[in-house]
Amino acid sequence: MHHRFTRTHVALLALMFGACSTSNQPTSNTTTEHSEDTVALRREALTNIADNIIITQYADFSAKTSALTQATKAWNDAPDNAEKRAEAQQAWREAMASWQHAEVFQLGPAGIMTEVAGGEDLRDLIYSWPLSNACRVDQELAKNEFMQDGFFEAQLINIRGLDSLEYTLFYAEPENSCAPTSTVNSSGSWATIDNITERRASFSYALAQDIEKQAKTLEEHWTSADRDFRAEFVNAGTSSETYSTTQEALNALSDAMFYLEKETKDMKLAIPAGLSKCAETTCPEAIEHPYADFALEASLANHKAFQKLYLGNAPGEEEARGFDDLLIDLGQDELDAEIKRLLEEAIAAHEAVEGTFSEALAANPQQIIDVYDASQAVGRVLKTQFVSILDLEVPQRAEGDND
Repeated sequence: MHHRFTRTHVALLALMFGACSTSNQPTSNTTTEHSEDTVALRREALTNIADNIIITQYADFSAKTSALTQATKAWNDAPDNAEKRAEAQQAWREAMASWQHAEVFQLGPAGIMTEVAGGEDLRDLIYSWPLSNACRVDQELAKNEFMQDGFFEAQLINIRGLDSLEYTLFYAEPENSCAPTSTVNSSGSWATIDNITERRASFSYALAQDIEKQAKTLEEHWTSADRDFRAEFVNAGTSSETYSTTQEALNALSDAMFYLEKETKDMKLAIPAGLSKCAETTCPEAIEHPYADFALEASLANHKAFQKLYLGNAPGEEEARGFDDLLIDLGQDELDAEIKRLLEEAIAAHEAVEGTFSEALAANPQQIIDVYDASQAVGRVLKTQFVSILDLEVPQRAEGDND
């Protein structure tokens, strides 16, 4: 029997940074009456977003995880080959960039089971940040049991996924990340590893295979005939068993978009920049991707994914139904223009940063603060006019946040 260990299990058992909420599943406005034309427009937007943004992104990520598996296999076959390791690292960057877009789509199967309608906790099996734990990865490296059948299904999420793979791919020091008193050190098990690079290459390959498996599962749960969450989403208010109205589905999507406000702005940007939960001028140890130094690219991908959901298409692509059309339908042309401007400014702030996230944080932290400020401006509109005019609800995790 396989046991699925979710982020709640990790928070309770490991007591780690960033423990997640297990509040009751949020509800949507189900009593608001909308005209048939408005409902039809909303269903068009939901269909376009499902087909051309969410499912398309999952397919892209799935393809990149296949390439990642092949790249890590090549390194596993030649662990002392620096070029093979560099190629695996690049494959990780490409897969991670794709997933950071999908991070903003945590509704349905990707969502938390106890909080999201249709949630299956699949996101946490792919990427468990901020519950990552390098020491736990090192402990499993020392045990050397990760190639056994069913290994990952029996493990906590903090030794799975893209974040654990980042550590095994990019961390090259001979030491581990555990305390001297940790069993892996006090028992001498770490010292018995003959070739740590070879061991990390092997674990990287195992991790990549599991990530590819979960990526395909997530895609299939949206598209396969026996699961078909797409039908649940686009048929909200008609044949859907998950969403009784189009408003509920739209609210689920809006809730997911608050990732930009709570995870990206409040955690990825504010904490390292010293603006929140940081006792020093800056807190570089809180950077999202400390080993690959990929945090700037991650935040940018989050903002671009939000922008794509809002527009219904990426800038420059053929226009398609999105939230902007819903606002324009309600006569909110000025608000629509403001949101578009704020999103463009937030993306431009990312692109203006010189060097990587950690380099900017060390040399000129104001550049990261500028990114935070631009993201905060988007969040203010999201929490106020955007949700109010579209009859949406602020998710519980964002309630009481008045910044």
